[in-house]
Amino acid sequence: MRLIYVLLSPTFGMHQYTADLANRIAETGSQKPAAGSSAPAGEPGERPGGGVDAALVTTTTLPRDRYSPAVHIETPITSHGTGFAGEGLDVRGYRRVSATIGYQLSAMSHAPTPKSVLPAIVHFTGVHLWNVPLVYALRRHGIP
Repeated sequence: MRLIYVLLSPTFGMHQYTADLANRIAETGSQKPAAGSSAPAGEPGERPGGGVDAALVTTTTLPRDRYSPAVHIETPITSHGTGFAGEGLDVRGYRRVSATIGYQLSAMSHAPTPKSVLPAIVHFTGVHLWNVPLVYALRRHGIP
């Protein structure tokens, strides 16, 4: 399963929070289940041979040193605010973010069997004007 965090604000405190979440998921997700583990295959958030993949869609102004190398980071925009100023009206930027999230979701569809892929979850961790239309677009595609 892939868990995608979306943080379009460059706010350092929000990156601290998001990095903590993403790093924990990425580090536990990269560990293989122990031999003789009592957790059955197919548990929510578990995939054969591994766990949960963590990805981050954010701005180029992120504090990259806060994130584990196990977190896949995409930076489709440069943002200097929370998106409630003029930056929030950049339609091309919104489309790049939307396409990046869509790319992350479609990367899951190349699994060998349908049972090995669980639906992605997109988790928004900071305020931005684009969060609302992105949530509606994800809802139309059945992505929680």
